[in-house]
Amino acid sequence: MSTPTDQSGAQKLNFVDFVAVADEDPHEHATSKVSSQSSLFFPAFVYGEYAICRRQMKAEVKRWIKQYEKHGDYPEPKLVPVPPNTLIIVSDGAASMLTYGASKKNPRWYFCLIDELRLLVNAGTPQARVDFHAKFEALACQHSWGALSAVISPWDFSIALVTQRFEAVLSFWEPLDTLRYLDIHFRKLSLSELMLSLYEGTIRMWVDAPRGPVPEILRAAIQQMRKASEDEAYERIMRRLHEIIDTDPKLQRREWLRSPGFLEAKLAHMRENNPDWYGYMETGIGFPEWLAERERKYPLG
Repeated sequence: MSTPTDQSGAQKLNFVDFVAVADEDPHEHATSKVSSQSSLFFPAFVYGEYAICRRQMKAEVKRWIKQYEKHGDYPEPKLVPVPPNTLIIVSDGAASMLTYGASKKNPRWYFCLIDELRLLVNAGTPQARVDFHAKFEALACQHSWGALSAVISPWDFSIALVTQRFEAVLSFWEPLDTLRYLDIHFRKLSLSELMLSLYEGTIRMWVDAPRGPVPEILRAAIQQMRKASEDEAYERIMRRLHEIIDTDPKLQRREWLRSPGFLEAKLAHMRENNPDWYGYMETGIGFPEWLAERERKYPLG
């Protein structure tokens, strides 16, 4: 029986196959020569038995906090080579599912622990957290592991941040594209499929006719976002919102959402009173959820 795929064409696995695929270890069939010459390196604490990886990650957290408090920067983590065809677990939900049963001690690549490290190191006042995230991302995006983490687990959204992350992951595209990624939906994804899954909203809003290789689509999105005026960004937001109203089967109050002036008023209020959230909207992220929240406030529902 063939393995089913979802609408994107990504391989979708049942839980048994998901565990089996997660337990495939490229180290078993990669020679030491290949491993030693790998162009891709991840923090050492992401590979191994989950419980041990978490302990190592927490030890790394203490080291990062100590250096950040003393010097305002971060230590370089110990890195290990990542062989081609490695399966990377990018979701903490998927990681949690894999910690049950007889295979829980099997070594795997728990990449999601990088996001947990960032959350545990982060502390202090809201402004201190903003400063921390900015410094962390600036450091992380200089490395393949950090660029990947920034696009998978972003701490905030704006055109400046999204374009920076796209450029970072594009700079490491070739080695990162040798890996495969396991997500919470039991899907085994290529890097292209992962990026399309995470940033479909951004691409549909900012690339008028997306076609060709995904790196070229991302470069087109970067170019469009950076050159856009405020008026163009607003027009693209409105167009994308109406596209979702017309096509999202979960929405039930389409005519109300299309009411003349309704969306315009909501965006104007947001732009004036919550400019950070409006900046988030300019990236094309989260529109279905935002519309669903508006729909829940339908006055007669």
